Amino acid sequence: MATELRIDVPGMTNWVSLLRPNPDVNMCRIPTELVEANDNGDRDYAPKYISIGPYHYGKEELRSMQKVKLQYLKDLLARNQSNTIERYMDVVKEVYLSSEKNKYCDFDACGISDDLFLDMLVLDGCFLVELLLKHNDGSLTFPGIDIHKLNHDLMLIENQIPFSVLKLIYQNTDLVEQDQRFSLFDLAINYLHNGEKSIDGVYKEVGNVDHLLHLLYMCRLNRVQLKNAPLRMKPWLYRLLYILIATLFLVIFFTNRYYREMPKHDLWKKILLLSTPSLIIIIILRESGMMYYLWEGISFLFVGICYLVIIWVEAGTKYTAKSVKTNCPLIHGLTQTPTVTEITYSGIIWSGIGHTVTYKVFFKSNKMHAGLMLINDNSFSEFENLLFYEQIYFLPRLSENEKIDELYITTYAVYMRNMVTTESDVIFLRKHGVLKSTSSFLEDKEITSFFCKQRPWLVLTKLNQKNIRSQFRSLEKFCSSGHRKRKAKLRKDYFVSTLVIFAFLGFIIVTALTVIQTVYAVRQAN
Repeated sequence: MATELRIDVPGMTNWVSLLRPNPDVNMCRIPTELVEANDNGDRDYAPKYISIGPYHYGKEELRSMQKVKLQYLKDLLARNQSNTIERYMDVVKEVYLSSEKNKYCDFDACGISDDLFLDMLVLDGCFLVELLLKHNDGSLTFPGIDIHKLNHDLMLIENQIPFSVLKLIYQNTDLVEQDQRFSLFDLAINYLHNGEKSIDGVYKEVGNVDHLLHLLYMCRLNRVQLKNAPLRMKPWLYRLLYILIATLFLVIFFTNRYYREMPKHDLWKKILLLSTPSLIIIIILRESGMMYYLWEGISFLFVGICYLVIIWVEAGTKYTAKSVKTNCPLIHGLTQTPTVTEITYSGIIWSGIGHTVTYKVFFKSNKMHAGLMLINDNSFSEFENLLFYEQIYFLPRLSENEKIDELYITTYAVYMRNMVTTESDVIFLRKHGVLKSTSSFLEDKEITSFFCKQRPWLVLTKLNQKNIRSQFRSLEKFCSSGHRKRKAKLRKDYFVSTLVIFAFLGFIIVTALTVIQTVYAVRQAN
């Protein structure tokens, strides 16, 4: 599959300036051209359950949720007798009404008057605040709401209201003492994490949050941290401390008087004692990174023996690079980029970053590093909206400062577009802990199609292009080495299961023992 990704094509960035004509704009509409180019049409961008904000206000298919909004407004007012609708209307009108319209791109085209816009901000804001409070109260059900459909619609770039309006409404809401210890920022983070992280911790509030989608973006990139988070030791310092302690035990063992005075004929006891320093040496090698090179040497020897045996059995077997690699697109023109399947067969280790940084992937130190992406019914829509948000609001800022390289979701899309081409690639990603499907309706074919999706509007900064190109070349060079190609062919064509590997090892052991027994018998006869 060879499709070229267009990056930094002249005129391609014009749509960014059109959608965000000034820095105040942080909520926009998806252009019709992008919706038509999307394989799913407007399903990834348009709400199907509830309207938040002016862009989809008044749509007939979304009007049924207006009654639910009014009920949630009533529930919020009932939390304290001092809460009144007039109070919310006054503070929003006084502080934010004149400035909030400027945050929407082409607001005049919505055809909404100032009075109607004020009513909409207050009603939608009160609904969201009460929703966050109910979620924090531990409600397992939300009356009148399909929570899965709601989560889909609340994470759409066209379906947002300013986070500052939510904060203002929350600050002017009187609550019971138990609820007052949480800020709106904490409540929103807890809702976005869906209870995965404990609300007992207080989060460091990040300034200038545009809306809930922006907050989700920061959560997915692990930009939100607890105020009283435990101090974590840096990995290199942890490894150094580990090595020093292990070395100390090793020195104590070999300088021990009991070890030095042990009789040489007491072989089994000495073997048992030597197993302790052997384990310590293995720990030192692993933590210092030398274990990788030791294992590579063993792997090289094993693959060489296997290849000799196979060539002997199958005379005339020839190997070409075409059987392992395929043409894949890179940023400018075509390049040879291994797929996930080929990367796996070549023996590259996948090191998981975990669920804290979902959309991040890179190749470094001969390892593939990737976060855990949970695939559910809303994952594709969430990804598309976060990707579009990153392109609109982060690309202009990064273009001005090329020292910053933070287009994580865009980089993730480019990586997956090149590395995932078949369903077997998705299967291997799941085995490596990069994907975890929680939906019974999505098949591997649909996930593959999603990652292979063409996004001709995708734009990267020059620094991003340079970094991705460099990583792809390193990855291709690593996988195309002679030893890696032979290893990939063995795993792909011969060692297709663990049972085959054990059978082959058994064959080698039996052959070796037979040779040793024969040599020993000949020597005894002489």
